[in-house]
Amino acid sequence: MARELVNAKGTVPLRLVEMNPPDIGKSWREELCLFFVLWGEAEVIVCESRSLLKADDIIAINPNTVFEARSQECSALMLYIGVSALLDDKDCPMAFDCDSSKADDKARFFALKNLIATFLKENAGGAKNNAYFNGAIAYSLLLELQNSFLDVGKTASALKSAEQVQGVVREINERYREGITLKELAQSQNFSVSYFSIFFKRHFGVGFAEYYNSFRLERAVSELLSSEQPIETIARNHGFGDVRSFVSLFKKRYGMLPSAYRKEKASLTDSWRESEFESGIYGLSKYLTRPQKQTYLSMPESIEEKTLSAGKISILHGTPLKHTFRVFTSVGRAKELLYADVQNMLAGLQKEIGYQYIKFHGILSDDMLLYSESRGVPTYSFVMLDKALDFLMSIGLRPLVQFSFMPRKLATDLNLNVYFSPFNVSMPNDMGKWERLIKTVTEHFVQRYGICEVRQWLFCLWNEPNVNIFTPQGDEIIFELYRITRAAVKSVSKSLLFGMPSLVHVLTEAAWANRYFEMCRNFGCMPDFCNIHYYDNDISQGDIIPTYESLKEQDAWLKKTFKQNNDENAFRNAIPAFKALFEKNGAGSLPIYMTEWNMTISHRNLLNDTCFKACYLAKNILENYDALDS
Repeated sequence: MARELVNAKGTVPLRLVEMNPPDIGKSWREELCLFFVLWGEAEVIVCESRSLLKADDIIAINPNTVFEARSQECSALMLYIGVSALLDDKDCPMAFDCDSSKADDKARFFALKNLIATFLKENAGGAKNNAYFNGAIAYSLLLELQNSFLDVGKTASALKSAEQVQGVVREINERYREGITLKELAQSQNFSVSYFSIFFKRHFGVGFAEYYNSFRLERAVSELLSSEQPIETIARNHGFGDVRSFVSLFKKRYGMLPSAYRKEKASLTDSWRESEFESGIYGLSKYLTRPQKQTYLSMPESIEEKTLSAGKISILHGTPLKHTFRVFTSVGRAKELLYADVQNMLAGLQKEIGYQYIKFHGILSDDMLLYSESRGVPTYSFVMLDKALDFLMSIGLRPLVQFSFMPRKLATDLNLNVYFSPFNVSMPNDMGKWERLIKTVTEHFVQRYGICEVRQWLFCLWNEPNVNIFTPQGDEIIFELYRITRAAVKSVSKSLLFGMPSLVHVLTEAAWANRYFEMCRNFGCMPDFCNIHYYDNDISQGDIIPTYESLKEQDAWLKKTFKQNNDENAFRNAIPAFKALFEKNGAGSLPIYMTEWNMTISHRNLLNDTCFKACYLAKNILENYDALDS
């Protein structure tokens, strides 16, 4: 049986409903729902994924999602949040992965429960005008969900067909009492019957008939428990042509006749009301603060001064840990994202750790088959790039889109290559074609994934232009390329985040960084974030010039050029020096992402396979934990 405890008036889209028991047939709502079990247990099925929630468990049911709940003896709160009314961008759906029944770390759900309890307590009796307070609660809930539980893959897929699905659901809501058929619904939505049947099953998880019967039955059961209307009248009120079909469907679902079900639930509700809900708004605020239960109306001492929206934090000697190591992971080049073993590795990392971004090189390189020309006219193929990024979206990883390296059809020098599977690192032979390439790729991202999603990506140009391995043609041309590339991205949307090129050996090459920032100030093209690499090599013994032509020559060059740094605190001392350099150049407020770091730049350094390397990593991770934004 459902009781509406709080319905925030005005523009704040919050409703709190108590269900006893939460026995809900297949339903679909445009609102986000937080389902919080007070006592007992309930099985919640969301898009065929089953969760058994027990007392104190909470799950988020995303907007525009089919769900059902089954329980015999349970009390649950259902908080409905009208997410679309809270967002400025109405075409920007969000999806969340929030299910405490399947999580080992229960503490990360505390902030949500605290907000629900506070909302309930402050609205008890409904006498106060709580519009501003309830608005703050609504945005705090949304912020906490976004910081701690955002599911990027589901969000991207939700964007693609939300409008069509919402149109179908609205029509069912409006016409379900008429006995609407699949054919009628398909015609009104301009679908063929066969396609619409497939469309419905794909987006609702069940066939039309099963969903429609469950939809009508849920509403009929609600009236059955909340009124004294005859069974025949209730059946007609909810689109059943005759009472026999209603009774048959009801008995199949609940195992008894509607009259017996009504009588049984009435007696259970009366006894439960007397024992558990003797005061206030059914005593729920009292229940939430019982001594033997965890109190959600006050924060634990260790985090009482921290904000609820701080994301995933832990407490170590009173210091909040942001775990910024979770911000970035990486692979070498874009094409590797298509390899099954790499995909399996990344999917495992996301399941166990959950990174936000991934860095890789070469989305424009020829192995991605993106750019070509026919008689001098550019042609584009996004097949491989789309497959790579679709995979990232499916596991909740956002890309750092590094525009690199040069397609051979655009290259000034076909012989200017690095690495065994070569990247061409020459500059474009036609800046206009390069600019169109960048704008076309960026527009494609927005069209495929939506501006709301792509606004949360990161963009940059090239790799380590401050050393001449990747930019042997000099500073001025890379500065021009930066300005053109940044302008092309920003022309698609000024809200897209474009950062500095990744710089390596920033401190020993500080003059380059100073010249770069001076150029940015002069041309009004400051980056949105700083992007750095760090390797503990002493580069003072040689120039970074790739003059080798064989692996033997390369090894000799590496040994000469990249000796290990003898200062055991070099990494720890470098970080404040990075910050000071950026502060000096007017970039002190920007996020600093370290997207590569290691003891050595060489894959063939024998120290990589020793316990020394493990000690080096552990020491520097612990000493510099959360010191940068990644």
